[in-house]
Amino acid sequence: MALRNLAVAVAFFSIIVTTAASGGTAYSQNANSVTTKPLPGDVLSHCYGNTSNCSAGDAIAKCAMTDCGSLSELNNPTYMGLFFKASPGRDDFGNPVYYSASTDPWYSILAAAPTGSKTVTFHAPNAATFSEGVEHELTIWDQTTGWVVELYNSSTSFGIISLPAASGCGGTQATACRITNTYQSAASNLFSAQDYGYFSHGSASNGFAAAAAMVWETELENGSIDHALMFTVDCVSSALPYVFPATTHPGLCGSGSFGPQVSTRPSAGTLLFLDYTPEQIAGFNLPAWQATLLTAFSKYGAYISETQGQNTGINLVGDENLESSEAWKYHNTFSSNPFWPWITAQKGLDGTLNLTHTGCAGGSAGSNRSEYRCIGAILANIPRAVGPEGSDTEGNSCTSSNGCYPSGHIHVADVCVANGFANHSGGCS
Repeated sequence: MALRNLAVAVAFFSIIVTTAASGGTAYSQNANSVTTKPLPGDVLSHCYGNTSNCSAGDAIAKCAMTDCGSLSELNNPTYMGLFFKASPGRDDFGNPVYYSASTDPWYSILAAAPTGSKTVTFHAPNAATFSEGVEHELTIWDQTTGWVVELYNSSTSFGIISLPAASGCGGTQATACRITNTYQSAASNLFSAQDYGYFSHGSASNGFAAAAAMVWETELENGSIDHALMFTVDCVSSALPYVFPATTHPGLCGSGSFGPQVSTRPSAGTLLFLDYTPEQIAGFNLPAWQATLLTAFSKYGAYISETQGQNTGINLVGDENLESSEAWKYHNTFSSNPFWPWITAQKGLDGTLNLTHTGCAGGSAGSNRSEYRCIGAILANIPRAVGPEGSDTEGNSCTSSNGCYPSGHIHVADVCVANGFANHSGGCS
């Protein structure tokens, strides 16, 4: 959850086990949501430090994007908002989402919630399988009780793990099968529950609710992600362990295999955003997958939530921030999932970032090989564009006639923005 050892470092509703898949939006616009609130129109007046001078926050954003100068947005564009999504198998680092029914067995967990740990009982498919990659995660949305449960297993070896089989348990709520040895969180309702502040031992590295800010397959395919994203970076600041809405931090800079601590490292919970307008995004002529992610990043922003180690830019790669197709594989048929015919017809996803190339790369070598690996970058193939302030890492002024590259269009919102989203004290004035 805090560190993924990847050589390269996947839309709302998934497969419903008992009925057809359906579409929808993420956590609804409610007073307790931070992930679904669009950035305020005057967000550039509330940059880091709650100021209209965005330079201090811009330095943090550039540090996150380029791993504090270790990567170049022109020479290493794969790392500029890396998007990595694989089909089920050893390369799949996503989060499978199962819809359970009243006929499924009962399970029980001690789950993280905004008020602390609590016991939750819910229906889940018998022995539902976790994601198959280096780390293992799954989400279950119980259609009967409304609970949305997320589980994370910290095993770091490739392989297939599942929930315990309902043998001698699970027939009634009173005899629910107990799930242990995982990080666990549970939201009481997908559309109205608070989507931040889940502690202790929440499955999300920064304390978000189950499935909050995750990119679901159908919303990416349908071209509308109506919520903030969650990004992975090298490491987070040890000077400021976390900022609201995070409740904890993943990998700290200066420890283990993470990069060194410097003053411009982002903290867990840092809200990054782009200043691109819808007209600019349309004019870039990017493939649909990239334009959709770029739009969400510009409209809602992205919270720093996971860490991966050195030579990581800002990535959308893994088990907390992307849905897996695993549920289709085990509780329907992978070939019936409409997402994969769509994404494998997209351009810029074969790892070369060439927009004349259609399709995804094949899976990596080894047992249980994924059929597809879609490897692109959210901030690749974007030309210089005029922006409201600042400059890029190459020294181009964003306000000049030619404008700047993406590193000049990325900023840090002050914590007052997220506080305002949650109706907390400390909101922007």
